[in-house]
Amino acid sequence: MKYLLFLFVFISSVVFPQNYGIKLDTISHLYEDFVHVEVLTKNIPQNIILPNLSNYDSTHITKYFTLFYSYDTKMDKEISIIDVQSPCSDFLYIDANNDKDLTNDQSPLIFPVSQKSISIVISCEPDENQKLQLVLSRKPDIPDSLLSFYVDSTGNLTAKFAKFYSEQKGISEIFSNRDFYFDYRNTLCSGSLDLGDNVIKIGLFDYSNNGCFTDPDDVLIIDLNKNGILEYFGGLEVFDLNDVFSISNKNYKISYIDKYGQSLIIKQTSEEPTFRFLQKQKSEENNNFQKLEIDSLLWTSRFKCLDDSKFNFADYKGKPILLNFWGEWCSGCIAEIPELIECYNQLKDSVVFVSFLKTYNKKLAQKLITKYNIQWKQIELTSQIERMFLVKGFPTNILIYPNGKTCIKKGSINSNFIKDNLNRY
Repeated sequence: MKYLLFLFVFISSVVFPQNYGIKLDTISHLYEDFVHVEVLTKNIPQNIILPNLSNYDSTHITKYFTLFYSYDTKMDKEISIIDVQSPCSDFLYIDANNDKDLTNDQSPLIFPVSQKSISIVISCEPDENQKLQLVLSRKPDIPDSLLSFYVDSTGNLTAKFAKFYSEQKGISEIFSNRDFYFDYRNTLCSGSLDLGDNVIKIGLFDYSNNGCFTDPDDVLIIDLNKNGILEYFGGLEVFDLNDVFSISNKNYKISYIDKYGQSLIIKQTSEEPTFRFLQKQKSEENNNFQKLEIDSLLWTSRFKCLDDSKFNFADYKGKPILLNFWGEWCSGCIAEIPELIECYNQLKDSVVFVSFLKTYNKKLAQKLITKYNIQWKQIELTSQIERMFLVKGFPTNILIYPNGKTCIKKGSINSNFIKDNLNRY
């Protein structure tokens, strides 16, 4: 009898694989190491149709700013917002349908000065259920121990951070807490996967920020190392929605995803892990050139290098520039260093070399720089630059052409990369 019972259990596990439903009831922004600041201005673009502001008197100040909406939209990628400031509150007129006309949107959101943050829900795609949640905050969403670097006790930007930020953006220094917001995009829906003997954090990341969680670029993120962080960059805990993945020596795959990120179901499988996400990144990096348009903000960006020197992109406009994205934890990055050095030695008089370092162990990174005697500038990678060039894997190399408008992107390169491609476009 016990053999029949064993056979029944075995057949059931094969024919009826166990499903695990996961409620994704927490929405948040992806973990990042960079604070986003939106600067308010009194200069309102002429193409913006203003709401009726006749009820406000001279004690109110009208300002304008934009929030990034989506990488994947046929509409404007920036949402326009008019901010009418009174001593006690901000009245936010939001172009929620993204048509540059603020007369046909809802009543303003009231954001009291005493309130730390406010959520804005945008739904301007044809599917009205695709909602993107944007958050404005008066203080950065970081541990209290780090706040003092960014804001002082009155909520103004500290002189140190204001100088750093204004140098990057090429704007005048900003200090007043009514001249800026910190902002976040809540594009990560997460919950807990309960496997009985193992509870693990899991989430869906809406990469394109359009409120749909089943797009080809959207991914599953699993906290495999149990550090409490769901992080996109690095790739080791990130999976394609069609991937087979392994948790505690058992393999699983997604059997259902709610389009709007509210839930998903995974099931145990006998299939082997597939690593489609990592293979896709590797294929993009090693086999395909991507031609990109340069964001004009690059030419106003200024950075402090690891050796405390300054690097201003504007100083090198008109020259070919090689951007190298690497990390001390990345074996492919380290294997590439001799090729980069050979290329540098051949072309250092005519080509500008700059590395952006995604570091988890700065001391080890510095040892590698010293060991290989790397001569060009090293800058710690910010999420701003990471997003600007859509860096998804490491190493990544980007050759910016002298016209300052176009570039090509590739993964690992050899010493002939620049010579072979300088005249490609």
